[in-house]
Amino acid sequence: MRMGLSEREAKVYQVLVSVSEITASAIPRYTSISRTKVYEVLDSLIVKGFCKEGSSNSDGQTYCAISPQIALTGLLRNEEDKLNELKKVNHELILFLENIYNTSTDRLKDADFIEVLRGRQEIIHRYTEFRKNVQEEVLEFTKSPFAMTPEEFDLEAEWTEELVRKGVRLRVIYEYSEIDSEWLRYAHKKNMEVGVESRVIDSLPVKMSLFDRRLTMINLKDPIVTGPNLTALVIEHQELYSLLKVAFNYYWDRAKAIGE
Repeated sequence: MRMGLSEREAKVYQVLVSVSEITASAIPRYTSISRTKVYEVLDSLIVKGFCKEGSSNSDGQTYCAISPQIALTGLLRNEEDKLNELKKVNHELILFLENIYNTSTDRLKDADFIEVLRGRQEIIHRYTEFRKNVQEEVLEFTKSPFAMTPEEFDLEAEWTEELVRKGVRLRVIYEYSEIDSEWLRYAHKKNMEVGVESRVIDSLPVKMSLFDRRLTMINLKDPIVTGPNLTALVIEHQELYSLLKVAFNYYWDRAKAIGE
């Protein structure tokens, strides 16, 4: 039974191995299995390779056992084939379901690629963190409202200068309407001193910073909150970054150097 036979099959096969051959009607004398069920069990044992039809006599068709070595070895081989097929299916299911598992919304709730920032301090903290750790490039649409104070911008200019020395390319686009503002003149002067490339254009669609081909930070006006407010989206997504970089280059090519 542990090899896969049912209790009835095991009992009938035990009878068969004890005799050279026997009729179906005689088997119930040695087991508790009814005559009507014996035929069903014998048919199943024939299919599994444990018994075969013998000679016919006046008492009817006889049945005899297949050698236990042959029958059990054959059963084991069938189970091994089933196991190999199960392993194959198991491998395919792992590949298919693991992909769904790893990308499910619930599984990624602690690793969302979109982060919403609200309030000046939170935005400045994350922005500063991104700038300090950048390795390749920073691309920016800069427009009001400006969150940093001159003191904070001075500190950022020191980090920016260090980035330029490391080979990071920084490009910034401003709006014409703010070119005469005291803050913008100050920011532009500091950027020029440390090696940031700057241009101006009539208008920009949004305030945006792109970091290292993967991180995007977009400042948006909250439609619910009235008055001055600061809300930013941080999105870590390479394909979106690539798309927005195309948009940045479009505006960069149409912008002019400050002073032209």
